[in-house]
Amino acid sequence: MSRLRNQLELSQVDLAAELQLVGWRDASRDTVAKLEGGSLRVDLIQICYLAAALGVPPARILSAIDWSKQIKKLISFPLKNHNQ
Repeated sequence: MSRLRNQLELSQVDLAAELQLVGWRDASRDTVAKLEGGSLRVDLIQICYLAAALGVPPARILSAIDWSKQIKKLISFPLKNHNQ
């Protein structure tokens, strides 16, 4: 996502402002930084806000996600031992 933001010559603050305009009311520069760093999970509505703010179809946002990184995060959580 940072690549697309940079192509559009938007700062993180600029993108946060655009996100607020399209409906993501509490978006901030910190929100954008967490999105770009992969530490913030988003739902489909937020994907649509991102797409609207960047002026691209939602599929472009989805195709830019590093899914292998996300899957590794999901499976790296330790499982609870239910036998104790």
